[in-house]
Amino acid sequence: MKEVVSNLTKWVNQVLDDSSTRITVQNLETDLFDGLVLKVLVQKLSGQPVVMPAGEFVQSEERQRINLGAVLRRIEDIIRVPEEERGKK
Repeated sequence: MKEVVSNLTKWVNQVLDDSSTRITVQNLETDLFDGLVLKVLVQKLSGQPVVMPAGEFVQSEERQRINLGAVLRRIEDIIRVPEEERGKK
């Protein structure tokens, strides 16, 4: 599992390498928790905008959850997940 996480981290950093954000992921769990890195990654890969409804840089857990939820819903939009399938576990 460590190798998978390491390879995924390297891939994310390669994708983000030429972005103007200067984002470097060190730890997937801690660096993806608020949705900001995921937002930049999705925008880079899809070429489509992702809006952070609670603002780009937020501290409260509630606002971080709101932003992460918005990014995940945008991913569902981009990959065209049917409405009835959204949010299922």
